[in-house]
Amino acid sequence: TTTIMEWLKTPETFLPGFEQCKYFNMHGQRIEFFQQRILRKIRKDHPEMMIGLKCPSSMRTGIFEFTISKYFPETDLIVGLRHPVRWFESYYNYRVAQLVNSETYKYTPLAYDLVGSRCNLGHDWWVCTDAAKFAVAMSKMGKTKMDKDEIDLLLDMAVTEKQRRGFEQYLNHPGRVKLSNRVFVYDIEQLSDKNETRRGIFSADLARFIGLKGKLPPPPVVNRNKVESTTDTEGNKRRRLLMGSTEDKQMENIKESEKLELAARNNKLRIDICDKEFKYLREILVADARKTTKWLTDYFLAHGHNVFVSEKEFFFKIIKSWNEDPC
Repeated sequence: TTTIMEWLKTPETFLPGFEQCKYFNMHGQRIEFFQQRILRKIRKDHPEMMIGLKCPSSMRTGIFEFTISKYFPETDLIVGLRHPVRWFESYYNYRVAQLVNSETYKYTPLAYDLVGSRCNLGHDWWVCTDAAKFAVAMSKMGKTKMDKDEIDLLLDMAVTEKQRRGFEQYLNHPGRVKLSNRVFVYDIEQLSDKNETRRGIFSADLARFIGLKGKLPPPPVVNRNKVESTTDTEGNKRRRLLMGSTEDKQMENIKESEKLELAARNNKLRIDICDKEFKYLREILVADARKTTKWLTDYFLAHGHNVFVSEKEFFFKIIKSWNEDPC
């Protein structure tokens, strides 16, 4: 999501340089304030620009689909995917970098403890094997018909009987939200595709999807799984000011020696998911990935309303590789 956000910062778009999850997790007067005050100010200063917000965890919240349906019914959605095993590794290491930066590294949960729905370990990390069940979150957009076979497939991802009953009740609810928003789905491998022709088609398809008049440059390589630098661009500073960010600036004015110490600590806490100690984790992630792949190919991408992908054959090849352990 970080790479896409950086990539889509063009003369035609306005994207804050940081996540805006709070606007997808609120309702009522708070979100109306955001729409009337914040968005109005952006549109006043940049009347010709399209506005984009980033929140990778938004679809796992309990009110995402309701918020989008009520307050952003015409907003196009971009959903990024990756192999669930690599997703877990990347997201865990990203959270490690955040903890090191904020000097709360002592509370780092062990990766092999994050099995099932234990996403709230480590100060609400949202890192756990359940969070890698992308089909569960994406199904809540209401893009598919939800026949018995599809519902059974989704329910098969529930770990406990309580989860199963709750999800079954949600899926069968007559008032379940069905988003009309257009959705563009991609896999992160498409960003680094070595086939230049295919990569060019992907760039053109995404630019066309969001309505850009100009072309997109090649996607940048962005790595946020490291200790953050103290430097900041003027553009991001202006975006923070405009969006009313209260982001803690704990890394400002830090000494170079302390930076090196934090970097060493970060490297010590990072994981290599292919290590033998994580074999059990990978087995769980791959087992659920196979179900997610089936749901994506047989339901979401085959019959989903207003769902788009670029280079479908190549995309299907990528997500079918989720059936195997990448290690």
